[in-house]
Amino acid sequence: SHKPFWFDEIFTFELAQLPRLGDIWQALRQGIELNPPLLFWMTWILHKLFGGGPVVSRLPAAVGYWVMTICLYHFVRRRTRPVYGILAAFFPLFTFAYEFSTEARGYGLEIGFAGLALLCWQFAADRVRRRVALIGLTLTLAGAVSSHYYATYLIGTLLAGELVRGYMRRRIDYPVVLAIILGAFPLIAYRPLFGAVAQGAKHFWMSYPSAHVLFECYAGIVTPLLVVALPLLVYLAVNRPVDAFTGGTEDGLRPWEAV
Repeated sequence: SHKPFWFDEIFTFELAQLPRLGDIWQALRQGIELNPPLLFWMTWILHKLFGGGPVVSRLPAAVGYWVMTICLYHFVRRRTRPVYGILAAFFPLFTFAYEFSTEARGYGLEIGFAGLALLCWQFAADRVRRRVALIGLTLTLAGAVSSHYYATYLIGTLLAGELVRGYMRRRIDYPVVLAIILGAFPLIAYRPLFGAVAQGAKHFWMSYPSAHVLFECYAGIVTPLLVVALPLLVYLAVNRPVDAFTGGTEDGLRPWEAV
């Protein structure tokens, strides 16, 4: 509540202050913002209900980050022990994700949907409430790409994991593949916005990133992965940890989940 809005957040706040919900779409078509509309629509509703401010305007990001950590915990705990689920939940604290957990931008909302999509994918593969999981997989991926266009990479990541799963099972799980692909369908509805995004991207400060900026960005992403996540993923993928309470064993992460 004591943290002022910085430059990017002001765009979210001002768009959410427009008189009508449809005004946001028109503003995006003019290139005022380069992101999809879901965050601005949600923030607009929150402003109408509770009034805008440094707490209310950041609620979508905070809730999204919170949901993501819970999903990571359950994703790993279902295959291993709770302690590894806790490690997975805490891992994003050491990445860029945490910086966006209290920022009125689309990233926090995006990773919340990403966590839900990951868990739905696991349930669908395990045939646990499969129909609900497949519908959830499509809807959460649609929510992710509607929060930020970068979530398109998430769809590619899940397809890569599903490709490994299909190879190891010697058959393709077509309903799961279809559910993942259908998650990208909102992009068709956003086609009228792409022209403005392409024009606006030419003037974006990262349009022509220097080698220094690229190194700084990817070092921030990859370093925590190499130091913490990768050894943990490898360990969970190849070991069957003994349960400290029951003496039983767990399967560990499936290879396609490690991917």
